[in-house]
Amino acid sequence: MRGMAQCWSSVVQQQVGLGLGLGAGDVAERYCGLYRRLRGATEELFGQQAAFLGALGQGFAGALLQLPFLTALHVSPGGVAPAPGSRSSGGAAGSTGLLQQLLEPFVVFSGLEFAHTFEHFYRLYLGDRLLAQGPSWLEGAVLEQLGLCFPRRFPQQMLSDLAESEELQRQFRLFQLQERDKRLLEPGAESPEHEVSGAAGPAGGQVLPAPGEAPEVTVLALSPRCWPVSPLCRMAEPGRFFPAALSSPLGAFAAFCGQSQSWAGARPRGLQWTWLGRAELRFGDCVLHVSTLQMFVLLRFNGAEVAVESLLQATGLPAELLQQALAPLTEGEGEAVLLRSCAPGASGRQLRLLPRQRYLRAERAESGALERKRNVLCCLLSRILKAEKRLHIDNLVFRVLAACQKGELGPGLQFPSFCCHSVDVLSCVLHLLNQGYLRRQEERPHVLEYVPDESPEPPGSQAQPPVAFQTVEIKTAPSPAAAERRQTFSTFR
Repeated sequence: MRGMAQCWSSVVQQQVGLGLGLGAGDVAERYCGLYRRLRGATEELFGQQAAFLGALGQGFAGALLQLPFLTALHVSPGGVAPAPGSRSSGGAAGSTGLLQQLLEPFVVFSGLEFAHTFEHFYRLYLGDRLLAQGPSWLEGAVLEQLGLCFPRRFPQQMLSDLAESEELQRQFRLFQLQERDKRLLEPGAESPEHEVSGAAGPAGGQVLPAPGEAPEVTVLALSPRCWPVSPLCRMAEPGRFFPAALSSPLGAFAAFCGQSQSWAGARPRGLQWTWLGRAELRFGDCVLHVSTLQMFVLLRFNGAEVAVESLLQATGLPAELLQQALAPLTEGEGEAVLLRSCAPGASGRQLRLLPRQRYLRAERAESGALERKRNVLCCLLSRILKAEKRLHIDNLVFRVLAACQKGELGPGLQFPSFCCHSVDVLSCVLHLLNQGYLRRQEERPHVLEYVPDESPEPPGSQAQPPVAFQTVEIKTAPSPAAAERRQTFSTFR
């Protein structure tokens, strides 16, 4: 049976290589279609035998390793597609059966060299998803299925970080209640009649505060180590952009974090505000689900019409980032979508106007950068091992990371330094091992050697006499029967 499983693995690898290399259209869709078709063929021929199901995964893994880097990179971002599609169907029923079927083609990424690439794109998707819609049961269920595909465990850390942030927010609210009780117990203190309001329903087509209703402001304090936060999305000071009813709670939260012992023991005390939050605004009888940047834009329109140039000057953001936020709020002719969506008769309507998620644009923008990064790391690994002959893998990773920080390939060879993680280096080591440029020592598998172009003769083998090749040409004398006939013999000895 073992031989049959190996044969089936070879068949699967050949079919996947042909299907991904010759077909047209989206690579991720073709990959999922191939997996479903070959999974059905495996069950039809061999049933549910574990040996052949394992051979199916090995065949897909072998085919993926043979793909060009950019082609495999196009398969990797497709792994995030099953999660959104299963949100409406699997989440309503509370069943993970459909989710498991959708994610099964991507389980084979675990242990492969580009698993960190899959994690890179999935982290972008998960960050957009959590910041735009909040957590749900689905994220935890996905991590149960794909946990081994994330070498750095960034998605797991993001969910854990979100839970810690919610606990910190709970402590902040408790602190606010305690401070209010202290003020009420002071002599001469009077109970406030109402809270200062800051955002809510409309008056005359504007997004304005509702009488007697205070805005609910929640802060997510997240770690930049695991969350993909671009420096372009940073906000200088919330008080410059938002009214006091919105910015005052943010200042109070920052002061609380500076005094909180639990916060000070785990994270730096300074807070860097960003535009990556979300908000709910009321326009007429409609509820608008927008980003923090979109909320700023809509509140600016309460006073008068605002030009895009003034928004760029006020925020200091790149034009591309601002246009992405404005796109869902406007149409091609420039007329506001809100005026029609919130017309009379649209009472209670929920409008999702959030910008397009970043991970959908990341593949095109980052594919070339990831390929260049891998090429630089592979070049570093090859040069170091060529010079040292053999190295312990831990020492090799350390030297590559140090070279990346200094931006040095060697004497006289410089390149721009970049941030690099040990997982990036290990994935390149796997790539060079699979391509045959490196090898492990049999006695010490943690020691790597560079394989030269002409491998030396293995030690201990018996010396064989050199083989000499010589060609001898023997010509026969012409005979009367065949005056023009000539015979040539080639002999090797």
